[in-house]
Amino acid sequence: MLVLRAIRSGQLVPQPCEACGTTKNIHAHHDDYSKPLQVRWLCRRHHRDNHPEVWLETDLFSFIQ
Repeated sequence: MLVLRAIRSGQLVPQPCEACGTTKNIHAHHDDYSKPLQVRWLCRRHHRDNHPEVWLETDLFSFIQ
């Protein structure tokens, strides 16, 4: 998990969601997975909007547990 290591080392600093400005539940969104440290900061809601197929599976899995 390169992003997590970069955050811990201070190389990356989480920012407010670029869509709504919240600072809660911030995720690092990758537009290009071949560039793992180039991220856009999005809240959970806006990150989910960018990956509806992934979040549907994750939300269903959480519900089943």
